[in-house]
Amino acid sequence: MSGTRPAVTRLTVTPLCDHMFVTQRPMTHRPDLQTFRSIGDALAGLVGVLDPDLVPLPEAARWWEALDRIERLAAGAKTLLARRVEESGAWERSGVPVRCRAPGAGIGDRRRSRP
Repeated sequence: MSGTRPAVTRLTVTPLCDHMFVTQRPMTHRPDLQTFRSIGDALAGLVGVLDPDLVPLPEAARWWEALDRIERLAAGAKTLLARRVEESGAWERSGVPVRCRAPGAGIGDRRRSRP
């Protein structure tokens, strides 16, 4: 059967959690630890099933931008929280050197400061 082309099957990939974070509503209450843990769990689940090869090339940059936004928001939240963690004394009890806790301290700084 020369010249015969194989049948092409179209496949639609839908994220397991496509219903999450679809709408943006104003917060009606203060976020709590469980809320942030739930968001982290949801994100971990999405990352766990992410197959970059299934992301259409025309959408790849938008996926990157969406994940970059998540990263920046999380970094901003950590920055806001850093003062409270410092006040709690948790870092002193952890034995983490002060310079490794400073904003902008990278992995190399952490490695070099280890005994």
